[in-house]
Amino acid sequence: MDAKQVKSLLMQYGKNKVLAAVLEEKAKHLRSVLYGPTSSSWAESRKGGPARGMDDKLAQIEQIEQEAARRKSQVKLVELALSILDEEERRVTELCFLYPKNGNVKKLCEELHKERTAVFRMSNRVLHKLAGVLWAAELETFSPEEGKTLTDQGGDAKGLLT
Repeated sequence: MDAKQVKSLLMQYGKNKVLAAVLEEKAKHLRSVLYGPTSSSWAESRKGGPARGMDDKLAQIEQIEQEAARRKSQVKLVELALSILDEEERRVTELCFLYPKNGNVKKLCEELHKERTAVFRMSNRVLHKLAGVLWAAELETFSPEEGKTLTDQGGDAKGLLT
């Protein structure tokens, strides 16, 4: 994993954390609706009953659960990587990448008593440090059968929330 991929993963941290929770709730809700009390009217049983289309709904639920698990694993991976940083590095990461806002660099300069260029150099060092840690973590989580890692950026949750 290179510094650009790390930066992207860090910038998506908040979104991934929220989406993982939302997708888990949606899957839980869909399961409760799917397996909830059913009516046993004659008309329903004649049409094929509640089982009709159940496979499609189960497939959708499983897809939602997989996406939630993928995003959750990305969040855990970022949290693990952040745990190896010292206090200054963590603060730089938080303000530059996890929760970026206008004025954060100036705020960091004041907090850390460093010049702007020093803060930017530190943020680049942090990205490269995290790239090494996340690269090692990916080696541990690589699945040869699927050819994917935990931080594989494939897939999108847009269609899963509707």
